[in-house]
Formats: sequence, structure tokens, C-alpha cells
Amino acid sequence: MASRSSSGPGPPGSPTPCPPPSCPSPACARAAEAPTRRRVFTAPAPPEPAPPEEDTMSETEFSIVDDPAQSRFELQEGGKVIGVAAYLQHDGRRIFHHTVVDEAYNGQGLASRLVAAALRETFDAGLAVVPVCPYVRSWLERHPDVAERTSQPDASDFEALRSLA
Repeated sequence: MASRSSSGPGPPGSPTPCPPPSCPSPACARAAEAPTRRRVFTAPAPPEPAPPEEDTMSETEFSIVDDPAQSRFELQEGGKVIGVAAYLQHDGRRIFHHTVVDEAYNGQGLASRLVAAALRETFDAGLAVVPVCPYVRSWLERHPDVAERTSQPDASDFEALRSLA
């Protein structure tokens, strides 16, 4: 059998590449007896995640404080008031009529934290929660387990709120 160039089906660089398996050549017989070699490619391991960057600012601490003298719960950052949940206490009921958080703190869920704490404190004090504030009402829609414990405003609640103006 004539020698073939290395461009045939045999291993590259082999002087006599192996012809197809049907060839009666002794080289082909030896190739058929040899164990099949598989090349396994492994992907390189992914790079280790970079360590988190150190926060150069200290973690901001927020506190929520009831200020009964001003009839409001205050959301504070380092003692500075950045949000309020205003209420009027009337006949054993706490009427929540206004909630606001400084715009610079939007999108952090702080109004939700403020309302949750204010309602929890009100329930713990044994007072009924009366939601008049649109934000408090919408918060209660998202928390039906708390909403079922609230009271709907009545005419006397609105009359009491008119006295604030």
C-alpha cells in the first residue's frame, strides 16, 4: 500500500496515516486494537469573585420614635427627622392622617418601615388604628393580616381631624 500524506484521516504528522477501518493494512489493524483516546476539554475554573468593596461610609442607622407632644412617629437618621407618620389620638383611637419621608430617601422602603412600626406601637398601646392617610391605607392593602385589626373612620374621626385645621 502506498504511503499517504499527512492530510488524510490519520493522526497529523504520521508518516503513514491510517486509512479507513475497512482497510486490511496491518497498521489499521493495530489502530483498531489500540484503546480509543478521548481528549477532554475542561473549561477553566471561573475566577474567584472579587471581595466586596469596603464601605467607606458607616452603615446608616434609622430609628423610629413616637413623639406624643407633636402627635407623630418620627423616622430619624442620626437624630435628624427625615420622615413622619402623623396621627390624632381621639376616643381610644389613633387616626393616622399623614405620612411623609424626605425625597432624598425615596426607594429605600423607609415609609413602609415607619408605618409598620407606628401601627405595631399603636396596637401594643391598646389603641385602635384608624387609617385616613392614603399611604397608610395602601400599606394596609399589602398587609391584610394587619388590616383586619384596624377600624374604619367614622364621622367623629373626621370631625376631630377638622379641629386640626
